Amino acid sequence: MNSSPPGLVTESSDLFQADPMAFLLSQHAQHGEVFAMELDGTPTVIFGGERGPAVLFRAERNHLAVHNTPLVHELFGRAVFNLVGEHHRRARRPLRQAVTGRPLREMTPAVAALVARHVARWSELGVFDLHEATRALTLDVCARLILGLPPGCDDDQQFPGLFAAFVAAAEADCAVRDSDPVYQRGLAAAGELRAMIGRRVAAVDGTPGRDVVSHLVGAGEVSPSDVGDHLLAVMIAARETTASLLTWMLIEIAQDPDNAQTAAGEIHTAGHLDSAAVHAVLWETERRHSPNMLSRRAVTADLATPYGVIPHGWHAAYSPAANHLLPDLFDDPGRFRPARFAGQAGARRAGGLLTFGQGAHACPGKPFAELLAVTVMTALGAHRLTLAGPPPEQVRYLPVKIPACPVRAVLRPRSRP
Repeated sequence: MNSSPPGLVTESSDLFQADPMAFLLSQHAQHGEVFAMELDGTPTVIFGGERGPAVLFRAERNHLAVHNTPLVHELFGRAVFNLVGEHHRRARRPLRQAVTGRPLREMTPAVAALVARHVARWSELGVFDLHEATRALTLDVCARLILGLPPGCDDDQQFPGLFAAFVAAAEADCAVRDSDPVYQRGLAAAGELRAMIGRRVAAVDGTPGRDVVSHLVGAGEVSPSDVGDHLLAVMIAARETTASLLTWMLIEIAQDPDNAQTAAGEIHTAGHLDSAAVHAVLWETERRHSPNMLSRRAVTADLATPYGVIPHGWHAAYSPAANHLLPDLFDDPGRFRPARFAGQAGARRAGGLLTFGQGAHACPGKPFAELLAVTVMTALGAHRLTLAGPPPEQVRYLPVKIPACPVRAVLRPRSRP
């Protein structure tokens, strides 16, 4: 085994910031599965290819900790993705239980009703922007299905503005946050959102519902003082990451009527939860359009790997978005082709996708996000979605993958020419 770490790619940080996808793909093509780069002043080893991410995931419990900036720690407090070791494991378990199994089944009718209202609204709008439409949907998901806010109540009216300020703060420049008014407004909004969540927690004791807050409080495993931090993390993922996935799924559906027609036919006969075509479209969207460009870990103890020893103090990372576009892993990786996930073999292959992470820090909200996505496809089954202009040519990759410009679309009933 090589006792030296991989050599650093020079001038890597600037090139990565300019075009992260092109940079990562070019470095994998040049150096193979694993290479090292300077990122934000820290040597960082990128684990990719067929074997690289698995090496990173196996090392997480004893050698790695999730790397978040001081801004993220300040803004999110004791949210699950800021915790390490046993604290992380204890917090993650009830969060996962609140969005899987029985709680998820109980929320399914509410998910379907909420999605149906939004899809009906899209069909009435004429031309609409896909990304803004999916963000409106996922904001409603946060208010209704995660927090359980009654429509029209005082907190419900305050929630959109507070959450918008909070999201803007999460994207601020960490180095100048103390003097950045956008960040300071968002930090204050985070405090008000925590107070709002506290009111919902108190209300659950008397009238539990079928939202995430109710299931989380009902389990009794999370301290009430920590619920706010955890739900801020859950909601920003539900709002921004899920909206990214939905946006690209709809863009691809709009460009390929055959895939949409096949999925619509299976929904009619089998239902959306049993439709192989629906899941193939979803998994191919997760592969081709992974929202997360880079997931970083701090190396907490010297880490021996088949690629060399990664010193304590370095970082380790993997890229779901870039790894899914490596030609060694997927034929014609730039093409959107749901058939690659057809059948039982395709389902097993989908289990290896990195979209929601894997290992100790895999996203606990994956089943909830996937339920929302297949429910959107179900609601579109009686409609034909088309783009009102060209597909997006420019993409913004950070913090999540979104079109750089509005993507106009039209939703019409299938019976209408």
